[in-house]
Amino acid sequence: KADSLKLRREHPLYRVGDQSPMPDWLIGEMLSDGHIDKGGRYSHTTKYRSYAEFLRRKFGLLGQSVSLYDHAYTDDRTGKTYQRTFLRSLCTFKDSRALWYPEGRKIVPNIELTDQVLMHWIMGDGSIKKKIFLLATMDFSRDCCDRLIDALGKIGVKATLHSSGNLYVRRESRHRFCAVAALPFAESYGNKKEQ
Repeated sequence: KADSLKLRREHPLYRVGDQSPMPDWLIGEMLSDGHIDKGGRYSHTTKYRSYAEFLRRKFGLLGQSVSLYDHAYTDDRTGKTYQRTFLRSLCTFKDSRALWYPEGRKIVPNIELTDQVLMHWIMGDGSIKKKIFLLATMDFSRDCCDRLIDALGKIGVKATLHSSGNLYVRRESRHRFCAVAALPFAESYGNKKEQ
């Protein structure tokens, strides 16, 4: 699929420790809710235990074990209790921490968007609202958002930064976006007027 869309599959600049490249799926997770702490441990919190199990299997393919912890917390504002699953890896991402957090705050390093990067970014922090794709980028600076818009443009996807701080994939690019991200509904996605 990536070959037919003229996409690269690996990013040789991003390393897991000193041994191997950071896989594209993990770059996509970093664009969403992934985090690397100062000790070099990757962590991710999700309300879906099944998603944490999915990520555990992905790490297993890298030969890494991760820990899962279920926990509950009460939101002080609403008084509601929420269940979450926390995933944490071993300390193998120290080199990657320097790329993603050069001054202590998470940034978007220069990356190339591949099908796996996009798919995992969508799964982690994407949504569809009125047939518009939204990618949560609220925690990134304006410069980082502009870098992501440029990276999307390089693969033929037009996006704009909304006042909410999220990226919106423009309507005229949604079919290309679905195709590049290898979304299963890419063929049928669209308005009835377009068919």
